Amino acid sequence: MDNVTHSLLGAALAQAACLPGVVSALDPRTGGLNERQASAVRSLFMFTSVLANNFPDADLLLVPLTPGTLGYLLHHRGHTHVFLAVLPLALLVVLAALVLRAFPVVKTLPGSIWKAVFGLAVVGGVAHIGADSMNSYGVHPFWPFSGAWSYGDAVFIVEPLFWIVLGGYVATRSRSFIARALPAVLVGAVVAFGLRVGLLPWPALTVLGLALFWTLVSGLVLFRARPWAHAASTFFCAGGIVGAFFALGAVARAHVREQMSERAPRSALLDVVSDPLPSNPLCWNILTVERLPGQGPNAAQGPGDETIVTRSGRVALFPGVFPLSSCPRREGEGVALQPSTVAPSEALAFDGEASFSLGAMRARVNADCALHAWTRFTRVPVFTFSPDAAHDLRYARHQKESFSRLALSAVPTAPENCPPNVPNWTPPRADIWER
Repeated sequence: MDNVTHSLLGAALAQAACLPGVVSALDPRTGGLNERQASAVRSLFMFTSVLANNFPDADLLLVPLTPGTLGYLLHHRGHTHVFLAVLPLALLVVLAALVLRAFPVVKTLPGSIWKAVFGLAVVGGVAHIGADSMNSYGVHPFWPFSGAWSYGDAVFIVEPLFWIVLGGYVATRSRSFIARALPAVLVGAVVAFGLRVGLLPWPALTVLGLALFWTLVSGLVLFRARPWAHAASTFFCAGGIVGAFFALGAVARAHVREQMSERAPRSALLDVVSDPLPSNPLCWNILTVERLPGQGPNAAQGPGDETIVTRSGRVALFPGVFPLSSCPRREGEGVALQPSTVAPSEALAFDGEASFSLGAMRARVNADCALHAWTRFTRVPVFTFSPDAAHDLRYARHQKESFSRLALSAVPTAPENCPPNVPNWTPPRADIWER
């Protein structure tokens, strides 16, 4: 997810931690803190939680360990996005929070506050990994026990719904004018941008309006009288958004599998990648990876040589309500795809496809250590020629120079020039690269 969402989630967790009964020292019935100390605790919790919810992205500092394109692909969402790293990162966050002891009032806080600070740091690390696991970029949270990538394929990487729900909660419970105004400014800017580029049709605006209505009503009704109910309604709403997108994403992928079994019966469907439009659960961008035996549709192969076909398309979950023609195509200046050979249906259309000889590219992957390292990230491989380059179709369609693009040399990378510090992530497409 984007760092605004991570920050708002951290701020919301910090606000919830300040509710009566969570930390005894903050409870007016049992605690002995004066107002100045209580204010310091709120600031300390906010600093800790927001930092902890963003701290795993410090892995960007590790990108230079592997030069070129591979550095970002292999080290972002890498070793700091695993559950085994949560406790060490939490300790670093607490050490950063200890800097605030330079303020005299912070030195007077009881030890129970610092236990709560450590707890918030741990929760923040887990929350970051959980949030990043919801989209199609993926994480590998169980390393070193497993290097496999885990993909949610459910939530767009920048989702304004979370900004409304979490930002609304933070704003209503904050005592700072800036903290109250900032979420509204962010949401307004995103909605204005979405309207300008056509990413927010009426279903998205309807969902955004409902989220805003829920946020306003829960804030007005529950803010003063029932602070616990206010927090519960906020996280219930956020969880409901996640659950709805996961459920509808599963429906979209199941529809693709069903349609492909009828319209492309020769293909072995290896993977379906799904991404919703922002705040629009009725339209989904779809990518497929398929394996074809024998002669391929767009490439000249010898007898018996298998073909890998990747396709880019769209799914309309309820075409009678919101037709497929209203779901925008994945346009861009990246990889040029061939027209799709799969006939469209009322709810599914492929806008383009690409293919490559599995035997030839597998041999090239095994002979080129840089390309082999690239496979440890790439989920939807596409190859272009003149100039030769490898791409991940998840990102190559909408960026002229995708960050997933690896330039290929006519001569395989020599062993002495192999990229250093390559993590042992399991290649997402091990089902095609490994015999």
